[in-house]
Amino acid sequence: MTYEERIEVLKETAMRKDILIFPEIRAVFAYLCSAATDYHDAANVNSVRLISEFTGLTKYRVRKVINCLRDLGLVERTTCGFPAYEWSSENGKDFTESHPPVNGFGLTKKGFESATYKKADELQEAEYRRWAENTETCVCCGEIIPEGRQVCPRCEKEGSV
Repeated sequence: MTYEERIEVLKETAMRKDILIFPEIRAVFAYLCSAATDYHDAANVNSVRLISEFTGLTKYRVRKVINCLRDLGLVERTTCGFPAYEWSSENGKDFTESHPPVNGFGLTKKGFESATYKKADELQEAEYRRWAENTETCVCCGEIIPEGRQVCPRCEKEGSV
């Protein structure tokens, strides 16, 4: 499923299950739910600029939509900080690099309980399962194969590659 198809499914869910009537509100909420399914804290912090880029709405319209979603209790202003981490260079010097916090908007508890988020999470899990299944089966016959191979020994011998 492409990203565009996924967003369309989430917009439809937002309209039917979460009763978000206006298309712009559905588009922003679908994007936020899709982004929040990623498994790191920064995925639930989205700037107005980022939302604008992905939805095609102006930053002004995104701010208006965010205010509506905040009034509904689905979205809140949030911050994600990144701790400093240490790394070594090739010449043996150690460096400490910290990053500024990311400010933006993310889902509230009510947003995470919405049908749209649940659908986004279901789609994400299905995508992960599909990736995992594809890496463990032969591309020719579908037989389970050892990790690191793409073709099973039988198909390789038969020359069906």
